[in-house]
Amino acid sequence: MSDSWLWTQWSRIAGESAVSREVWTDLVARWSEPQRTYHDLSHLMFMLRFMDDYGPVDDATAYAAWLHDAVYDPTSQTNEADSAALAEPILTALDRGELTDRVRELVLLTATHEAPDDDPQAALLLDADLAILGQDPQIYLRYVEAVRREYAHVSDEDFLRGRSEILRGFADRERLYLLDVVHGVLDEPARRNIAAELAVYDARD
Repeated sequence: MSDSWLWTQWSRIAGESAVSREVWTDLVARWSEPQRTYHDLSHLMFMLRFMDDYGPVDDATAYAAWLHDAVYDPTSQTNEADSAALAEPILTALDRGELTDRVRELVLLTATHEAPDDDPQAALLLDADLAILGQDPQIYLRYVEAVRREYAHVSDEDFLRGRSEILRGFADRERLYLLDVVHGVLDEPARRNIAAELAVYDARD
């Protein structure tokens, strides 16, 4: 079922040619790698559905969603740059090379989750990537557990330190979500989830 749905989503922007199928197969394989327990196909599908719900979504933004974690190594500091580098060969193969610069730009924005004020498509992509923070507490807990498994190579002490730093960075933002409609729905529950997770870590100090 998920493969059929993902192919439908992909073919909407890339068509149904043999080249399109080949690229899609490669991307699905990338998103299915064994080191992924959160940044996997479920995350991609969640983002695509979210973007459809809060769209419209232009082709460049849709491609950016597919590519933004196409390279994912939990031990690497260059996942976003490495994922962005896939834009040129993939879009060239699909005869959509004119989108390369824009797709690369959007993918790189996922490293900081900051976008220009006048770029609603970038805001949509980034809000989709962080939408998990504003989900029901049970879903949020599963997300945290999945992220911890991805970082199984990191000690508990180092994970708590790094995770706390990231969460406090989000908590200190005036807005977690860039689109007004998303902000209105998800900002408050996201802040509750973040505060609850930080409270657990603070209790361990």
